[in-house]
Amino acid sequence: MRSNFRRTLPVLLTALALSASLGTAQAAEFVDGNTPPTVRNNMHSCPSFSIITGVNVAANHLLCLGGFIDAGGPLTTAERVDLGSQWPPDAVTRAAYAYTGPTMHWCGPDQYVTGIDVLNNRFNCARFPTASNINFTQRLGPIVIDPGTSPTVRNNMHACPRGTVLVGAHFTNNTFLCAELPFCLDNSQCASSSDTCEVLSTGCATDDCIAPTTGVCRRQGTMTFREDNGCLDDSNGSLTDRSRNTVRFPDNDSFSNDDARSLQLSNVHAGSIIRVFDSPDGATNDDWTQIFVKATQFGCIGTFQSSSNSATLKVDHHPVNGLDGKVSRVEVRSAIIDFGSRCLDVNTNDNSVQIFDCHAGPNQSWISTVTGEIRGWNDLCLEARNTEIQSWPQLPVGQSRRAPVRLAACTGGANQKWSVTENRQIRLFGDMCLDIVNGVSQNGASLQVFPCQGSQNQRWINTF
Repeated sequence: MRSNFRRTLPVLLTALALSASLGTAQAAEFVDGNTPPTVRNNMHSCPSFSIITGVNVAANHLLCLGGFIDAGGPLTTAERVDLGSQWPPDAVTRAAYAYTGPTMHWCGPDQYVTGIDVLNNRFNCARFPTASNINFTQRLGPIVIDPGTSPTVRNNMHACPRGTVLVGAHFTNNTFLCAELPFCLDNSQCASSSDTCEVLSTGCATDDCIAPTTGVCRRQGTMTFREDNGCLDDSNGSLTDRSRNTVRFPDNDSFSNDDARSLQLSNVHAGSIIRVFDSPDGATNDDWTQIFVKATQFGCIGTFQSSSNSATLKVDHHPVNGLDGKVSRVEVRSAIIDFGSRCLDVNTNDNSVQIFDCHAGPNQSWISTVTGEIRGWNDLCLEARNTEIQSWPQLPVGQSRRAPVRLAACTGGANQKWSVTENRQIRLFGDMCLDIVNGVSQNGASLQVFPCQGSQNQRWINTF
């Protein structure tokens, strides 16, 4: 069933009037009004450098989020007119999201709304393009349903929750389909006031950025290399504790090669895995040291040439011919730690995922990408098994949805797209959480996705 704009103007206006209250707009969010509106493809649209986050159909106003790049830039490249795609597209999707509402008009996977034709029930839709000379995020984050019963309201209009963008709607029921933004420009564009809009310390990698100065929302910790033992003397360069940060010192003018003897930690989060190498290519047949942060740290790694272990920090030095003063590379990864202080671990014999005592080795090291993937051993992706997801629509009444978790080749599928929440859940689509089977933290415990309940076996520590 497609929503019908023409019959719904009074309904939407009434809903907005009942629920509207003036909110604080996030930075770069603005109203495109009707005097006159921006028009492309014969429909009211946000300007070409911005995307829609909310709408007041009756007043012909759009809430637009812009300022990511220069006006006229590529945010609306490849814009097309959508004539009425349906969400959910099938019974599996509906069951996966546990969605009971009517079908909504939406732009389609990885696309966002840029304009609305009220009378003809059409959307302008666009997806992020790629180019050889600049990096653009091609995918949106996980889908969020903003219900008409208690819509998010900013600037007197129904808006997607902060940190998300409009991708579809059912205006009869005043329900929005929103997707998490995989990027930000400043802190106010983050969903939580405790988040920082952080640009990768080492610049943009493929598919990470809209432009070189865009980032992702996360909490921030900082690591600073020092010229002398004991974190004394001048800085040799610094980076954040974001999992995936990697610096090859000879290639980066912000770091002094072969000169760092210690590392100062400032709010470096539990779960951080920091590896420093003598070799600029990260070879382990030369000296290297691994630092595993078990509890958030403010302090100093006084030398890279000795090993130690405490309740909060473990340092493993792998000597060959002396690392001190010869740091040429640093890599940051994350452990995923459960409530029992054990780690998400890959059984390298069959790529199954389990809980095991933490050692922060390669099969317990993870990164998170802006496309929603969590990558681990051999650059494979954490996924919920699709065969079980496909069976969800046929489940008997009262039986819970679930699916085992494993590593597999990355496909870009929805069963490999995760979001990490402020309350430490790792979520798949459809209100499903990464969950320890039977709720017991013990070596060999299996993992699954299971409806989110807020229980301790669904809460994880990481540096994503």
